[in-house]
Amino acid sequence: MIKKNSACFLCLALALALLMTACATAGRPGMVEREGWPRALEIPYAENGVVVDGILDEWDSAQPIFYIDNVPPPQRSSARTWAMWDENYLYVAFSVRDHFLRGTHIGHDNAFPDDCVEILIDTRLDRSDLWLPDDYCWHINTRDAILDDRGTVSGEIDKTWNGNAFSKTTIRGTLDDDLPDEGYDVEVAIPWSDMGIAVSDGTKLGMDFCVNDFDEEPDKYLYFDWCNLEVFHKPSGFGLVHLVRRMEVEAKKPRSQRLIW
Repeated sequence: MIKKNSACFLCLALALALLMTACATAGRPGMVEREGWPRALEIPYAENGVVVDGILDEWDSAQPIFYIDNVPPPQRSSARTWAMWDENYLYVAFSVRDHFLRGTHIGHDNAFPDDCVEILIDTRLDRSDLWLPDDYCWHINTRDAILDDRGTVSGEIDKTWNGNAFSKTTIRGTLDDDLPDEGYDVEVAIPWSDMGIAVSDGTKLGMDFCVNDFDEEPDKYLYFDWCNLEVFHKPSGFGLVHLVRRMEVEAKKPRSQRLIW
């Protein structure tokens, strides 16, 4: 009888310990809730901001995400993307591998058809199939032309909306010739005030990061993104990002400050 009671007590204690561990894990600050989302990412705090100069030497604390297109090598393009935040800006960096760089457009709202990166944000996290007023997008081409837009009540894309994001692109190659290139790096700072939101530790948003690749034929382009969407302006398919002061799992530091492909 004593052994049986001891065994029961031990089982009860173990069950209680497992329950307490599960509860602690579920409420642990910085943990990303992944269930039901195609992708999830923790975005760390930028203690000293980011100098937007197109040189990717400040991103050791951020975890990179990696995505590629479906073109067979050696013409395959790929991208690494990082993100950080502070109370004023969302900072995003891209390092894109692209063998043929195109960039002819300059000025605001004039980024197509060129090689460019894309950032899409669902600020209200409503995961709608429509592009609504709480949804925003920025395209940044290889000449730092920014095309930005916002959703509307009817779900249309409003390209007349203008924000105050700024960027710097560094080219690894030459634009608009037939010689093989390596790619390009982009840093961009997007003011939270443009989206009318204030953020803090724990803020959650829907996001996607994308690359648009224009090569020989300007009326045709390849596109690929973090969330593997057919249509980018569709928040229901966005990944979940979680702004945190400190990442639960520390980012892996690159082998060098410059990305080697």
